[in-house]
Amino acid sequence: MIEFQIENDTTEPLGKIHGRVTWTPEKEVTPKALIVSLMWRTEGRGSEAKDTVAEVRQTPGPVFAGDPFEMEFEFEIPEEGPVTYNGKLIRVIWEVHFRADIPWAWDVTDATLITVEPRLVAR
Repeated sequence: MIEFQIENDTTEPLGKIHGRVTWTPEKEVTPKALIVSLMWRTEGRGSEAKDTVAEVRQTPGPVFAGDPFEMEFEFEIPEEGPVTYNGKLIRVIWEVHFRADIPWAWDVTDATLITVEPRLVAR
């Protein structure tokens, strides 16, 4: 089970996203790495684009069944964006993504959406 706790799931360019992800494995595993990433991607017409903006990695050693493992993160949204957009032809989606890189098995993954709003400019 993977659970995200994000203080602020809406921000703007140069804003920060803070939070914690908790992973409780169903059986004992020794992951090569646990990775929390800040990513954006497009969906819709035309070529799809995606980028990993930042990530936090840990190599925890054995993680036991039913024993929660927590990772804290703080990411800054780049000034150049892009901002979240939900149009008819294209969508720009931001997410915080978790991946447990497990050797010789399917990786455990999950993600939660965040919103990047345009920055208000004072006149």
